[in-house]
Amino acid sequence: MSTEQLGIAATSAVTIRSMLAEAERSLHAAGIEQPALEAAWLLEHVLHLSPLMQRVKAERPVPALDYARVLALVARRANREPLQYLLGTQEFCGREFRVTSAVLIPRPESVVLVREAIRRCGQNPAAIVVDVGTGSGCLAVSVASALPDARVLAIDASADALAVAQANMEQHGLDARIECMQGDLLAPLAECGFVSQIDVIVSNPPYIPDLDLVTLQPEVRCFEPHLALAGGPDGMDVHRRLLQQAPVYLKSDGVLLLEVGLGQAAAVCREAEESGWFRTYDVLRDEGGIDRVVCFEKKEEGRNPQSGAVNQASKRQRADRLLNSHGPNHYPGWQAVTRGSAHQRGEKRRAADSRVDHSWRRRVCAFEYASGRRCTHDGEVARHAGHLRRAGGESYGCAGAGDCFHGSAVRSCSNHAGLRLSAGTPGGQAR
Repeated sequence: MSTEQLGIAATSAVTIRSMLAEAERSLHAAGIEQPALEAAWLLEHVLHLSPLMQRVKAERPVPALDYARVLALVARRANREPLQYLLGTQEFCGREFRVTSAVLIPRPESVVLVREAIRRCGQNPAAIVVDVGTGSGCLAVSVASALPDARVLAIDASADALAVAQANMEQHGLDARIECMQGDLLAPLAECGFVSQIDVIVSNPPYIPDLDLVTLQPEVRCFEPHLALAGGPDGMDVHRRLLQQAPVYLKSDGVLLLEVGLGQAAAVCREAEESGWFRTYDVLRDEGGIDRVVCFEKKEEGRNPQSGAVNQASKRQRADRLLNSHGPNHYPGWQAVTRGSAHQRGEKRRAADSRVDHSWRRRVCAFEYASGRRCTHDGEVARHAGHLRRAGGESYGCAGAGDCFHGSAVRSCSNHAGLRLSAGTPGGQAR
């Protein structure tokens, strides 16, 4: 605001009433849903008067400098900068948390994570709890406040986010009880010797699919940290990495609690079960009735951790099992994969190995047709009889437990139930 404008404001004796009306008009024109309420909050932030007292003292003049500060905040809000960043705080679990553009704004849905973490520690008050991607520290602070004997670790990749988290821990008197660590996901735990020591891991990881980012509200899309939002092509990249890393650090019967986006719960649970390390013991809904938190318990006996990655030998064994489960009489395309010299077969086998990829939402079949076209099965349509044993008559189908090979193990296949393909036609369409 220029000196001339400030002089005009001072001489025109702008009152609280007129200031409120002006702010409300600007916010309404910008498409803000509750312009009157937000205008009152912005004035409260500058004038230190509650909305009620603003009405009581509506005719009180607004000093020129305060008038300028209010106009600046209104302009930023009209540009769709989140109100929480302008005010600098957000309430979560009954506590005020400092927030800046370095951290995701706490949402009420994440309260479900806190409640379940506290419940699981009910019989173990001295539990070790890890908050991965702590951001503002709202989860770590809320858990530590409810569990005074617990040891709480807060991890974030961003130094700026950790600075905000530490400020919140100090504000709530918990800075001596919560250990902050900087690093990628669970990597800092390896440096501190926490293998098989953690009781509960909680995380609100980024879960917005890449293509959905452009559809978000401007407040989210343009101002909240991209690192805390973008979850990869299907929004579950970080969930997969946590499912890979968590078994190394969790105790037997330790718990992994993950927040998920709309429609992601079933897919994340399926990947957790298929990893061999976890059993799903619950899926918790938020206040809106959406499946919001998936709850996994580490099995006492699981496969050995491979630092999150499936090694090449395991891939080859799975490809061998898949290929050997179908012979030339069952799968006409078999000859296209197996014929040729030993060198050629080795090249084809290595290609098959590379396609058994368990880090992605689709399972890629180790078979390919003579045309070179691969078979992908994503839970909807499988396009060749090589994945389906004969179910009788002139059709192929999944006959239940032990009849469908999904690249890693023999299991009951509910996805293929009722699917039928034309017999002897590996490229046939499902009908």
